[in-house]
Amino acid sequence: MSPAPRSGLARSRRRRLWGLLLALCLLFVGVVARVADLQMVTQERYIAYGQAQRVRSEVLPASRGSVLDRYGTELVLSVPATTVWADPQRVTDPATAASALAPLLDVDEPWLRDRFSRTTRFEYLGRQIDEDTATQIATLGLDGVHLRAEPTRVHPSGGLARTVLGSADIDGHGVSGIELQFDELLTGTPGQVMFERSLNGGVAIPVGEHQVEPPERGHDVLLTVDASLQHLAEEVLAEWVDEVGAEGASMIVSVPGTGEVLAMVNLDTDSATGEVGPAGYNQGVVDTFAPGSVLKLVTVAASLEEGYSSPLRQVQVPDQIEVAGSLFNDHTPHPTEDWSVSRILVDSSNVGTIKLGQELGPETLHHYLESFGFGGPTGLGFPGESSGLLRPVDDWHGSDIGGVVIGTGVSVTAAQVLAAYNVVANDGVYVPLRLVDAHVDGAGVRHQVPHVEPRRVVSERTSGQLSAMLSEVVSDGTGGRASVPGYDVAGKTGTAWKRLEDGSFGEEGNRQYMATFVGFAPAADPRVSVIVVVDQPRLNYSGGAAAAPAFSRVTEHALRLLDVPPHRGTDDDDGEPILVSVSNPPAEHTRVRAPVVIDPDAGDTALAGEPRDR
Repeated sequence: MSPAPRSGLARSRRRRLWGLLLALCLLFVGVVARVADLQMVTQERYIAYGQAQRVRSEVLPASRGSVLDRYGTELVLSVPATTVWADPQRVTDPATAASALAPLLDVDEPWLRDRFSRTTRFEYLGRQIDEDTATQIATLGLDGVHLRAEPTRVHPSGGLARTVLGSADIDGHGVSGIELQFDELLTGTPGQVMFERSLNGGVAIPVGEHQVEPPERGHDVLLTVDASLQHLAEEVLAEWVDEVGAEGASMIVSVPGTGEVLAMVNLDTDSATGEVGPAGYNQGVVDTFAPGSVLKLVTVAASLEEGYSSPLRQVQVPDQIEVAGSLFNDHTPHPTEDWSVSRILVDSSNVGTIKLGQELGPETLHHYLESFGFGGPTGLGFPGESSGLLRPVDDWHGSDIGGVVIGTGVSVTAAQVLAAYNVVANDGVYVPLRLVDAHVDGAGVRHQVPHVEPRRVVSERTSGQLSAMLSEVVSDGTGGRASVPGYDVAGKTGTAWKRLEDGSFGEEGNRQYMATFVGFAPAADPRVSVIVVVDQPRLNYSGGAAAAPAFSRVTEHALRLLDVPPHRGTDDDDGEPILVSVSNPPAEHTRVRAPVVIDPDAGDTALAGEPRDR
């Protein structure tokens, strides 16, 4: 027989063996390549994957900085609290867990069961709960339910200065007020903790990997506010708003020489209950209103500074005047008379002020309004601060000049008005208002907040003349109820129609009013300045009746808190004020003016030792 079949079988076997050998070689090469890849190429990735399974990382929230008053009293701070969260994948008995937690967290069981049924690994169950509740939850030992520390924001003094401080949300981010303005400084830097956990993922391994990067606490912010004076101002203004039946009111107290705000109060009356409480925001900085007669100061200042007038200059003043077809009246009818410029301001004559404004012209008036701080920010930098509305001169038409000089053709904030009157208190220099003095970092290093530089607006002579006139407003004019026993007070009343939502002032006979008083004391050595703006007083809408008494009450308390001694006694044998010496020197930031005197023969005011303008 032929041997061909046997040799063919042998060749077939050899091919299979070679094929098997090749397959084994390829398999070996693949294994070597895979080992090489695991050990040299993708080593870090798999190490990281393994760590992710056994190493856990948690964020350590940073404690938010405190906000303090000028003496270090904490107005708002963060305190430890506890947050409850769940890993739904590790909740072994959702129904039992929901039943146990619902009454403690004051939530519904279905809401909790819904959280436990989710496919996520993290669900909040309760934020910033009290310590007792946290302890009760911890003792339950529920699988998949965890507790973590989380700071919460508290106000030790209740609602004190809430419209200034503002608020932060539950995650510690500022949403309004100082909390928003200085949010970046207050927030701090979160930390991190890393630890190895057991196979079930719920327990940290004591001897495992453990790294902590501690959080950095936020900076503390130091306000210029005096908590004692703030509390007193809030109490006094709340009582006054209730007494005059007003919709609300704002008050700002400052140190004229430095611009420091000592108190800032904003109140509203609840329309349903009639209760007076904090407004929802800082109205004295955010809201604008027509200031009325308090703005007449600017026109008189410009007339004095530009050389058109002196305090004793006589101006013919009828009780009404027509400007571009519009008729303007004085509050009280009177025959046409010669009035001094001083009397025009003291008796708050609309007609006399308009005549002074017409002499100056729109360009000069606009310049002085800007110089006194209207139409621009005050320097506070407060969130939502309004610059008011001061139209460009090119937009003045017809009778606009008449409305502007008597305070109905512009919109201003209470803070702007106070800063403008501080110009007179500061010998003619504009000092921007300040609400924040400094911030302190975690190392205790104090960082001063930059201040806007002061600037001169009018001369010392002009400011002295204005101060004398404003003193007579209180001693013998429309501001008599702003007087403070033992002190000479300088200030001005203002009464204006309240601008409605459509921008108008409403119909005759159905108008609402804003009443204002702004001033400073002592007149010859200003140590405190105050503005009071009352929104829609019902009993009497004039600034002299609806705002001046509140000014008097707060100013008297402020002078006592600041240890400013009376500059005069109460009464002598004739019932007249008597001058007394000042026992302590004035603060460094003040200048002592020559005393204001009244010349009964001239019926005008001047500075003692200065020649009278004729």
